Amino acid sequence: VYSGEGYVYLSKVIESLLVEGYRDYIKKMVLKPLKLKRTYTSYDSDLFPKNYATGYNSFMKEVKKWKNFDTDPAAGIHLNAKSFAKLIISFFDKRYLSDLAVKNIVQPIIRMDESVPDLYYGLGFEVLHTKNDTIILHGGNNDGFRSFMCYSVVNKSGFVYLTNSD
Repeated sequence: VYSGEGYVYLSKVIESLLVEGYRDYIKKMVLKPLKLKRTYTSYDSDLFPKNYATGYNSFMKEVKKWKNFDTDPAAGIHLNAKSFAKLIISFFDKRYLSDLAVKNIVQPIIRMDESVPDLYYGLGFEVLHTKNDTIILHGGNNDGFRSFMCYSVVNKSGFVYLTNSD
């Protein structure tokens, strides 16, 4: 089932197989080709913007922003909604991934809930197969922040939202 630690493990496998650091690999293979200029894998650089969002909890109290100084593939990517949408679109626009890779992304692997028979965990996303569409979904949260994305493979449309509040 879904595991943030699984992403960390996968990054270590990438580093071992490619003899290249995960951060360098992501920059070279994802951030630069997609021109995701305001996307950061850590806070260890003077290049990180000073104008990032401040989070708030359910009582509207400011939450100190978690700043990962090491790359954390499970929860440490900092980006805006436009960049997140551009990343998701790149999975399906046939410029970067093969048809087989896309087929693997939308393949149902583990049913999430018996009461929702068409909703599964897939490779990196939740996958909802309907009669007329395949929809990928994913959300996340850190204290003071929430995110969610939804993409229709058939309609080639979706949305991303990022909030700075619980």
